[in-house]
This record gives sequence, C-alpha cells and structure tokens, in this order.
Amino acid sequence: NDLQTVFGGVTDLAKDSVGIYVEFDRVMANIKATTGLTAGELQTLSDKASELAKTTQYSSTEVADSMLALAKGGMSVEQIMGAIPSVLNLATVGQLDLADSADYTTKILNSFGLASDDTATTVANTARIVDVMTKACNDSTLDVGALATYLGNCSGTGELLGYTIEDVCSNLMVLSDNGLQAGKSTIS
Repeated sequence: NDLQTVFGGVTDLAKDSVGIYVEFDRVMANIKATTGLTAGELQTLSDKASELAKTTQYSSTEVADSMLALAKGGMSVEQIMGAIPSVLNLATVGQLDLADSADYTTKILNSFGLASDDTATTVANTARIVDVMTKACNDSTLDVGALATYLGNCSGTGELLGYTIEDVCSNLMVLSDNGLQAGKSTIS
C-alpha cells in the first residue's frame, strides 16, 4: 500500500510536469502564430521565459503569457526582452496576474503615446509607467489594477490635453484619497 502511494505520487508529478511543458509549448506556439517570429526569435523568448522562471516567482508559462500580451500590444522581440523585467515588477507590486500586468502596460504605453519603434525608448517608457504606477499606489489608496483601469479610461483625453502619465496619476491619487471613485470621475 505504501509503495502504491509512492508510485501514485510519482505518476501525478510526472503528469503535472508534462502538463506544464505542454502548456508552455502551447503559449510559445501561440506567440509564433500571432507574431510570425522566426525560430531564432522564438527561441530567444523561450530561453528568457525559462531563465525568469528560475529567478522569479513566476512559471515559464506565466512569463510566456505575458510575452504574448506584450507582442499583441505591438512590441518587438527586443522590446519584449527589455520590458519584461518591468512587467514582472508591476505584477509583483500589484499582486497581478503577469499577463494582466503586460496587458495594462501595453495599453497605457499606446494610449499615452509612449510606444515607439525605438527599443530603448519603449523599454524606458515601460519602466517609467511601472515606476509612476508603483509610486501612485504606494502613496495613495489606489491599487494597481484599479489605477490601470482608470488610466485606460482617461488616457486619451489626458494625452490630448497635454497631461503626462505623472499628471494623470497625481490627479487620480487625489480623487482616490478623498474618497471619490476615480474610475467614475475619469469618464464623467
């Protein structure tokens, strides 16, 4: 009976391991289908996802999902490689799903006009967004998920009026700290 329990546990572990690999492979195939990356580019992302899985709290599949979100948001392989550490930081600070963190980041980059064809600019702006959001949440009653939603609601108008992400976050902090629902206020 003890032997059966041990082998049952080993069998379950093997099934889980295969399932994790299959899921990671599925996400990488989805990245390839979505972006048309070369085999070399896909391998670069795969290697980075595996590396980050070893050095962070996230699995390689979670990292790959976030890479897919960044790719869908318009980032190149080089931009993804440079931006992914900031995306991981935002997810960690905000206690978010990693793919949601990537999705929020690309939407805010694009809606504030901070996305660029230049890799260094996009990577720097990604870090800027994460820094501004982290500071806003640490210094107010906002949480990252709500702030990302609010920024999505008002970014187009804010950019048209010449407001930076820092300006908009500052105003959202004041609204939140005064008990106003910033999300409703941004679309009024």
